[in-house]
Amino acid sequence: MAGAASGQSDCRGKVGGYAYDLTPLAQKLGAVDLQTRDGGNPPQNYYYRVCGVVSNNFCQTVDDMTPAVCQKDTRIPAEFHDCGNQKTATFSSLPNRPDDAGFTVSYSGGQDGRAAKIYFVCDPSKDPGVFSWVNENPVKTYNLQYVSKYACPIGAPTPSPSLSPNPAPPCKGNACCLYQFDSDPTMTRTLCATKCPPFFGGFALVFNWTVSPCTSDSCFFHKK
Repeated sequence: MAGAASGQSDCRGKVGGYAYDLTPLAQKLGAVDLQTRDGGNPPQNYYYRVCGVVSNNFCQTVDDMTPAVCQKDTRIPAEFHDCGNQKTATFSSLPNRPDDAGFTVSYSGGQDGRAAKIYFVCDPSKDPGVFSWVNENPVKTYNLQYVSKYACPIGAPTPSPSLSPNPAPPCKGNACCLYQFDSDPTMTRTLCATKCPPFFGGFALVFNWTVSPCTSDSCFFHKK
């Protein structure tokens, strides 16, 4: 599911019922561009500014003064190419991943049809994170990846207006799954399920036990 980034900002967006916010990551990184390179021979360099515009003025063009992603080729002297306007940012789900696993930020409007996608993958163990090259697919669309705890959702899913506002009853699973929030161990959640996923809405699995049936009495549903 895709949605526009809020207020022409590439800091905040929603995917399905999950909200994401890159502001803490931008504050952690400071005023620096993330850098990586592709596997070409010779390789080309890519620059990305979280929640901002890349710092190198050579990346700017007459048509785009706010590039979020920039490509530097290997010519001498080197040439820089705008790979996407910050104001075009849209949020969508990761390819073949659930909505709480992270998100994709897509940029368009770059030089000569260039575009870029940043795959933000949720991993509570990565702080601040790892930036890397993925591929070029299709031609002139540059796919990059950032694995980080800051790519995890910031809240629980927002219920659909078509659903009842009352909490859904516990599912009829056979396991209670206890989760702990990475940055605050006092925040916990329990999930009643047939199988415990390793991550749940930004929380990491720490323990599980078998119950039958799976109810609010046998599986303690935390309210924190």
